[in-house]
Amino acid sequence: DNGVAYSERAAEIAMEKGSCWFLDFGFAPGGMSDVLLTSHPEMRGIGVSLDPAEGGNVYLDSLKKHDRFTPLIGDVIEMARNDLDIVKAANLPPDFDGFDFAIVGITIHQEWEGENVNELKDLLHFSQLYLSLKYLKPGGMVLMRMHMSLRLIDCHFLSLMLSLFDIEKFSGKTVGRSRIEKARAEKIKGINALVDSSKHPPAPAARKAESSLDRLVKKLEKANVVNEADFDVRQH
Repeated sequence: DNGVAYSERAAEIAMEKGSCWFLDFGFAPGGMSDVLLTSHPEMRGIGVSLDPAEGGNVYLDSLKKHDRFTPLIGDVIEMARNDLDIVKAANLPPDFDGFDFAIVGITIHQEWEGENVNELKDLLHFSQLYLSLKYLKPGGMVLMRMHMSLRLIDCHFLSLMLSLFDIEKFSGKTVGRSRIEKARAEKIKGINALVDSSKHPPAPAARKAESSLDRLVKKLEKANVVNEADFDVRQH
């Protein structure tokens, strides 16, 4: 997280625009939100986290009382399914026009009765991304903390982010340690092999992952979280 200088970039927005609003998913125990709030006096944020009574992390008392931060406690999957109005739920000011910065981070605390815990992780990922992109200002930033894996769905998440954001804007900046850059290069190589099915027919494991992803997208579409016509994973 420190490697991408997220607090410095958010502080730059606050200095240039006079304020910066951030949306921090899975914020508890609150370290990243606290760093952001400390970085500039006009930094303001909303933090979403599962209730500690339901298995979520406890968070800093200072954040409960902070006049520039509002905790929004609940299950983010249910928030996305019900299309929660975050502006109303957090009692944001009438002139609020979107978040400048969103943090998407997968932290699993709740119990899961499904066959595979990865399904819960993916539901959390979709839900957080949906709400982030819904309320993000044009030109805003998203810090997506994701697993460095060659699972097909993770490749699609990375491909989606690369298609939505101007990565050239940050060219030349140091974004992490050399081993992270090496892992990224290996992942890109794997993505090229997976998505170009005309040259590289998918292996059985890849076909199974794609089938699982299709089922997940259909579930989310049914729950009004995504529209399959706008998120056809076979074309991204």
